Parts: sequence; C-alpha cells; structure tokens
Amino acid sequence: MKTILFKPFEKYSEKQILIAGILLTSVGLLLASNFDATFDGALDVHFISGITFRMIMSDFLIVNVILIAMLYIAAKIVNNKTRLIDIASVTILSRSILYILSIFNVNGGMVLIESKLLKLKSEKSEMILSALSSGDLVFLIISGFFSIMMVIWYVALLFNGYKIASNAKGSKSIVLFIIGLLLAEVVSKVLIYIIHKL
Repeated sequence: MKTILFKPFEKYSEKQILIAGILLTSVGLLLASNFDATFDGALDVHFISGITFRMIMSDFLIVNVILIAMLYIAAKIVNNKTRLIDIASVTILSRSILYILSIFNVNGGMVLIESKLLKLKSEKSEMILSALSSGDLVFLIISGFFSIMMVIWYVALLFNGYKIASNAKGSKSIVLFIIGLLLAEVVSKVLIYIIHKL
C-alpha cells in the first residue's frame, strides 16, 4: 500500500503512470469546475465564485507546463539521460492528488469564509475570530489540516517520481528539486497574473 501511495513509479511503467495521471486529472478538472477551484500555482489552490472552465484550464496548463519544464531541467542537471516523458508522467499523476481539495468548496462554503476574511483583513485577530461562526472555524481547521496533508503527499510523491526518473542521489538532487518546485510556483504565478490581466 505504501508503494502505491508514495512510490507507484517503482511498480508501474511511465505509460501506465501517464494514463492514470490523465484519468485522475480529468476527474480532478471536473471537480474543480463544479466547486469553483483553480490550481493557479505549483503548490496552491484558490476558490473563485463563478470561475469559468476556460480559466481553470488555462491555469492548469500553465502550471503543469512550467512545473514539468523546471523539474525536467533540474533532472537533466542530475542525469543527462532523464527523459521528458518520465518527468511529465510523474508530474501529472502527482498533481492529481491536489484536485481532491476542490471538494472543500461544496455549496460555496470556502468562498463564503474567504469573503468574510477579506472584509476583515485589516482588523485585529480577535475581531476576525469573533466574526466567524464556530462552524466556520471548525471547517477552516479541518480543511487546513487536510490541505497540509495533501500537499505533503503531493510533494513526497513528486519528489519520489523525480528521483526515480532522474536516478537522483545525494543532496544536490534534493536542492535542485526544491529550486525547481519553487521556481515553478513563482513563474507560473507571474504568467497567470499577466495572462489574466490581458
């Protein structure tokens, strides 16, 4: 079970991983569309009321292309024989985990809480807490904890896949992976911001 959850790349071929990733991603995009979620960064998700499927797809494509490119460059530095298909399949499957987070906006719950917080962002923390109901606070705690667990799972799966795809060993590969992931977050954010402004 541990292998399937964290190291499926050791058991299945890149084609099997890619197919599984595409299928899970398709389901994830449907969830995102139904729950107004957009995964507009390599590490995060945002909920926007009434977001269009076109915008969701645009964000999805930008983030995935940038992340694959950054990890591929990092992997090629580690091992020049690294194949693009291996990094792409690893990335697509790993990111499908994050799409589960879409369900936290069921009935627009997360958008509603976020709108309350935005109205109170200049207030003191005590006032913010008093403005939220006990149900809101419980929901935020549960969703926050679950989100952290999903991100940890996603990053662990992504790193394990990157390590296998590039046959990476040592601290250099870890540093390059972290740099690649952080650069993907920053670059995708900037590109998405520019495109949304057009």
